[in-house]
Parts: sequence; C-alpha cells; structure tokens
Amino acid sequence: MNPEEVSEPTASAGVQRKFDPDVSDAEQAEEIPTVRTRLAAMLSEDRIAAHLERKVIKLDGMVVEDLDTPAPPGTRIVFGGS
Repeated sequence: MNPEEVSEPTASAGVQRKFDPDVSDAEQAEEIPTVRTRLAAMLSEDRIAAHLERKVIKLDGMVVEDLDTPAPPGTRIVFGGS
C-alpha cells in the first residue's frame, strides 16, 4: 500500500481521511466542517450563541457543547427542546 494512501481515523467515528505528508495537520483539519461552519451557513453568530447557551443544538442526537466539534457530511444537526 502506498504510504500516501493510508487512511487514519479522525475525531469523528467512522470518518477517515487520506494521509498527505505535504499537508499540515491544521490544513487537513480545515477540510472537515464543524458545527460552527455548518450553522454559519444558515444562522447569525448571535443566534448560534443563543442556541448553544440553551443547549438545544444536537449533533447526531448528542447535545453540542463545543461549536468546533467536527461535523462531517453525513452527520445530522438538529435543534431540540429540553
């Protein structure tokens, strides 16, 4: 197997990315959207902060406490009441 095609696990279960020795960890991390980046496409920062404070943002059923949590394609972000 070519070392450049080795996949390594990421912080999100089941999501893998290809290892590229010419790309820094920070650049590779930017490829995976976060809860913040996905919500920013729909809501203002103030609205996102308000929802986060009320603990109603859920990622695949789990309450989000950090907006920088990885949220790759295929994960589901919903707003739920308490």
